[in-house]
Amino acid sequence: MSFTGLRQPISQVMRVKFTIPANSPAGTTVIGEITTDPALQPTQVLTVPATEVWHIVDIFAESTSDIGVDGYVDLYINELRQNLRFGPLGQTLKTLLNAIRLRQAVVIDRLSRLQFVFTTRSATGASAVTTTITVEVVRVPVAPVR
Repeated sequence: MSFTGLRQPISQVMRVKFTIPANSPAGTTVIGEITTDPALQPTQVLTVPATEVWHIVDIFAESTSDIGVDGYVDLYINELRQNLRFGPLGQTLKTLLNAIRLRQAVVIDRLSRLQFVFTTRSATGASAVTTTITVEVVRVPVAPVR
């Protein structure tokens, strides 16, 4: 039996890792490496399948150790920066008292290309640092494009 596509909406968690070079000034921008499955290689651009529409419902840092340097995350769809900015990431940490979720899902249409770009708030030190975020996506099946 082979997997042919989604039959109902599913939730998927992706990790996005930003590696900021050593001695970078504040305002440095870096494209994220997106990991959808630990068995697959990370990629800088994800393409939504033709039979799905994605809904980003949450973007957050899981712990303070995930934040090498604080900053903001911008969402790019089809190489266009959206009017959305998430962060500073230090304020997106989830706790029992602060269970952050987006007020409204970000809908990404089929065949769209998705990227995450990180902008630092402060300079980095003498060694490179990484900042990692978690992105929760609901993948919704739709009829194929004809």
